[in-house]
Amino acid sequence: MKDKSLWLTPRNIWRGLVDAIYGWRIIAVVTASVGMLLGTLTLSGLGIKISRFVIDVSGEQLLIALALVGLASLILGMGLDITPLYLTLVVLTAPALIELGLTPPSKRTST
Repeated sequence: MKDKSLWLTPRNIWRGLVDAIYGWRIIAVVTASVGMLLGTLTLSGLGIKISRFVIDVSGEQLLIALALVGLASLILGMGLDITPLYLTLVVLTAPALIELGLTPPSKRTST
C-alpha cells in the first residue's frame, strides 16, 4: 500500500511527461501527414473530383453512394488511424453525401 515508486514525486512526474511525449510522437507525425494530404487534395481540386465520381458511379442513389463511401472507409481504414481516416473521408466524400441530401457533419448536434 505504501509503494513509494507510485508517489507523485517530481522525478515520477517528469518520467510521466517524457513517456507521454514519446507516445504522442507517432500521432503527431500521422496527423501532420494527413494534414498535408488533405491540403494537397483541397488545393488540387481532387477532393471535389472524387465526390463527383461517387455521385456519377452511384447514379445519384444514396444507398449506392453510402456503399461506395463504406468501401472507401474500409480500404483507407486498413492503413490509417481513426482520426486521420475520419478527416480524410470527410474531405473526400462529404460533399457528395451532402449533395445527395444528408446533413453536413458540422450541423449535427448531440441531444
